[in-house]
Amino acid sequence: MPSEWLAWTTNLCLTRENPTRLDQKTLASEIVTLDLSRSLLATWSDVLLIAAQLPRLKTLVLNDNRLTPLRPDEVSNLPHFNTLEELRLNNCFISEDEIWTLGVLFPGLTSLEVGYNRLNSLNPPAGASIFQKLSTVNLATNDIEDWAIAVRAVRTMVGLRHLILSDNKIGDVPWPTSADLSRGPSLLRTISLASNRMRSWSSLDALAAWFPYLEGFYGQENPYLEAQPGTLECARQLTIARFPSLITCDGSPISPYERKDAELFYLTFIVKTVSNPDERASLHPQWPVLCAKHGAPVEAEVALRPENLGSRIIELGVHRLSEPPSREVRLGSLAGEGARVQIKVLPSMNLKTLRAKSLKALKIRPATAATVRLFALLAKDNTDDAVTIEMDCDGDGGKEIDFWGLENGSSVGVLVVD
Repeated sequence: MPSEWLAWTTNLCLTRENPTRLDQKTLASEIVTLDLSRSLLATWSDVLLIAAQLPRLKTLVLNDNRLTPLRPDEVSNLPHFNTLEELRLNNCFISEDEIWTLGVLFPGLTSLEVGYNRLNSLNPPAGASIFQKLSTVNLATNDIEDWAIAVRAVRTMVGLRHLILSDNKIGDVPWPTSADLSRGPSLLRTISLASNRMRSWSSLDALAAWFPYLEGFYGQENPYLEAQPGTLECARQLTIARFPSLITCDGSPISPYERKDAELFYLTFIVKTVSNPDERASLHPQWPVLCAKHGAPVEAEVALRPENLGSRIIELGVHRLSEPPSREVRLGSLAGEGARVQIKVLPSMNLKTLRAKSLKALKIRPATAATVRLFALLAKDNTDDAVTIEMDCDGDGGKEIDFWGLENGSSVGVLVVD
């Protein structure tokens, strides 16, 4: 067997549309990823019989299958796989009891995906010591409503660092009790709660108390973002300031400059929205911390500048382009190309976040494989003529938008290449 063929088949996909026979020991010994999605396999015994032939198997993908439910009394008669690290069971209608049973079969798992399974709970068996090596759990697009389920998962899976709960039905997050805090701080690093039902910004304050070392947070498409007039436009800043250790927000990195900008912004926001100084710390737990770090805002100055909350926000025109622009363009000529919208941003916003905000404003949902190109369209001397500069979202995605010369009234071009 040629070495290049062997290398290509190291990641093997077995599906109904792409049947491949495992009839060579050499091939089987090299496979590390096996995809059995949408297959006709009926039982876990069938799956494990195939997996037993693959000594180097690390990732097993079983999405969109309907396997006969696995009973706890069957486990002792089935082979266990200590070396498997990743298991994907999205849209398999698997039950919570089966999930915990799989933890016995695959004790070495570090990543588990069980999205689209209509799960509404995930209660570990009493006294269970299962999934001790799991670092990532994906429970996206289920029917989970109770925040306690997430807490139990974190407590049971002691190595858990990344928890995905997007597209569930979780409401406001309660504050941890003294008993919760007595267990010691959680080491969770990333949590996604996008597209849930959180209605209050206080849920984020509670999350910061539950997970004091949180580094990544996803919270898009939740009702709290529009709970107060004007908060949607500055949601990123209000989120960053609530989590002291956060280094990414909704997938985009947070620069030191952006963090400082967000924290100062938040302090002013608190002064503007909470008139009684005695209530600020109780309503906004980060108030005393940020005052100690940056100094409390001078209220007389804030009162004299009623526009202060949005004084640093700039407005950009975003154009959808049909082709790459030339080195110099006339902004008026772009009006007929496609949609144009106005967005409000802070100069400290990074390029990746600008790209996401621009796509959302234009109501563009690019295909996974699509390339999104961003262009700064910089007007010359307040004329309709503009110089075009392509902004590298991949290489320079963490740079603030003012690095590219974008200022109030500037324009941005968006080109989606399928």
